Formats: sequence, structure tokens, C-alpha cells
Amino acid sequence: MATWNRLSLSGPLRCLLYTAGGTLQYVVESTSSAGPTRLSAFAGWFLLALLNSPSKHRFIADQLDRNPWLADSLKSYYEHRCQVCGNDFQPTYGVQYSETHHIQYLSQGGPDISGNMVVLCPNHHRIIHTTHAEFDRESLSYEYPNGLQESLILPTHLSRAPRTDSQRELI
Repeated sequence: MATWNRLSLSGPLRCLLYTAGGTLQYVVESTSSAGPTRLSAFAGWFLLALLNSPSKHRFIADQLDRNPWLADSLKSYYEHRCQVCGNDFQPTYGVQYSETHHIQYLSQGGPDISGNMVVLCPNHHRIIHTTHAEFDRESLSYEYPNGLQESLILPTHLSRAPRTDSQRELI
């Protein structure tokens, strides 16, 4: 059994909302002078998106502890410049800004040590995550799935870092 509700909108639109089997359904019609005509499914979907208020969801997630001092120290060491492209936000925007990236993700067991981190601009940080670029520790470069390879132009802390037995497999 369907339950119908008529919704009047300003302008030449009329929306009929109903529930059938617990699912909200709709019919959107134009009430122009040419007579009522049904609009596209996209128009109806768009209207429903406008009418539905955002809902709240509760979720539980594990949070990995990080050492903020370590990230801040690396950013200061490189003066907030991206190790891939050298971008520095200070001259253009008047503020220092950079992000740190774990080469081997903490969520995948990577350690929170300087030998597992690089300083990146937001563009490189996002594209490395989006493309799942691989870091080559021998050449100190990122390789992207399309074959592009970008070497670190500021590799100092990775190329000069002493290697302990626990870090040899990471560096």
C-alpha cells in the first residue's frame, strides 16, 4: 500500500512523494501552461536530494597515535617545502604550510619515524594517496601507476639518515 503526499513547490513544479515498501518514491511534474509533464529522473533525484536533510551516523574507528613533534620537526627542517616539487606557500600566501606523509602507512604497520616520512605539498600528498604511488627507496622517488616517476628534490633526511637494523627494511 502506497502512502501519497503532495508537495507544492514555488514555480511550475509539483512533486508527489510516496512511500512504497518502506522506500521513498517520487513523481515530479511540470505544471506549465502546456499541461503536466513528467520530468527526468535526474530532476526528481535532485529534488529529493534538496528535500532530504543530512543524517547523523555514529561510527567507531581506531586512531593511530602519532608523534606530532616529529612531523613538525621535519616540516621545519625543510622549511615547509615539498620534497617532491619544492613548493613553498610562504612567499605567495604569507603562511608556512606543508603536510607529512608516511611512506609505509601507519595503518599498514609502518613506523612513525623520520625514515618513514616525507614532507609534501597538499597536491602531492593527495595525488600520492589517490594513485597509490609507490616509493622507491633506492632512487628516492615516487612511481605512479601511469609510469611517471618523480624523484625527491629535497631528500636530505632520507639519504643521510643512519640505518639501524630495525630500519634497514624501511630505508
